[in-house]
Amino acid sequence: MAESFCQHRLINTKANLNFEVFSDICVICCVDTKPFSDASTFIDVVLLKRRNSIAHGEETLIAMEDLNEVANGTVELMRSFADALENHVVLQTYKAA
Repeated sequence: MAESFCQHRLINTKANLNFEVFSDICVICCVDTKPFSDASTFIDVVLLKRRNSIAHGEETLIAMEDLNEVANGTVELMRSFADALENHVVLQTYKAA
């Protein structure tokens, strides 16, 4: 139980996953942030700004032509992070860290 509590406190999205928080998670997981630097605008503007607008009751719409871009960009980012983390584990580079 204590281990789960510590892990929860170690990775904290602070209720909003912006690029700075994402970078912190990468550092904690020993995943290089450089490959994700191009995603900073996508995370902060495309995802977070829209999420905050919706969460605060603003009527925010995503145009149909933008929907694929948002969905594909999100899935690509998630896969890239998962691949980087998996490589870190498979190659056991965490032992060197």
